[in-house]
Amino acid sequence: MTANSKLAAPLFLCSVFLLVLNDWYLKLNYPNWFTGKLSDFAGLFAFPFFFSTIFPRRTKALYLLTSVLFIVWKTPFVQPVIDYFNSIGLLTNRTVDYSDYIALIILPVSFHVYNRSAKYSLKPVFVYVIAGFSVFSFVATTRPKGSDTNFVYTDKVYDFNFSKRDLVSKLNAIQLEYVHDMQTYASGNVDFNSETNIFYYRYNETRSDTIAVLLDYKKVKDLDTVLLRSSYAHINISGNDHTSQLKLLSLKGYVRESNKANDKDNPLKFFEKAVIKKIRNYK
Repeated sequence: MTANSKLAAPLFLCSVFLLVLNDWYLKLNYPNWFTGKLSDFAGLFAFPFFFSTIFPRRTKALYLLTSVLFIVWKTPFVQPVIDYFNSIGLLTNRTVDYSDYIALIILPVSFHVYNRSAKYSLKPVFVYVIAGFSVFSFVATTRPKGSDTNFVYTDKVYDFNFSKRDLVSKLNAIQLEYVHDMQTYASGNVDFNSETNIFYYRYNETRSDTIAVLLDYKKVKDLDTVLLRSSYAHINISGNDHTSQLKLLSLKGYVRESNKANDKDNPLKFFEKAVIKKIRNYK
């Protein structure tokens, strides 16, 4: 008994093999611009090709959906989902780098190859093996070798021309955005304790984790250390009725063993973009 399938198309098989090789070996041993982009090109070629073999009447829609998903995946909006997966042991990693969008040019090539590929007669067992290996290649991307590191800062002070009350209000607004993202993208299992002003993410009936703590302006003293759970930051807030100041004390970030020098600045850049820039832009 045989089955006719495009899964044995040589270029498709090469793209799947290249995806696994790059994610599991090349990226870890030769981290650079080329290996960083290679997975995007190989994955975008193979992903819609694979699902088009399952839903051949939805080929155009699948390629369009792939482009949309890839664009969204490379934005900060999916960070709550990634945080959730990592918290339950499903290590997930991606870099917010808009230059990765250049890989979208491979989609028309993949679409053309799919339409021109012949169907190969394969025994069902080989179809299952190829399909299984393909799915594995899509989900088994590795997190670069490294460790969660706490960075201490002594000179990162940010001044604002509005009151301390307004600063606290804007910090709470940022945390509420994060809570909203968790509700939207991570199944919505978020609880709120009105007595402590703490938002929890509920994994199951017995396990939960704090994701945000709303600050009480009256209780936050100038020398208090405040933990922003949504950005893994310890900060100090001070000010009066006219001006305010935020001092960054420490940040927690993931540092790759192979690129410690460059990765050291990444948590700070993320904090300044996700917190400081938003504070300045809030009306």
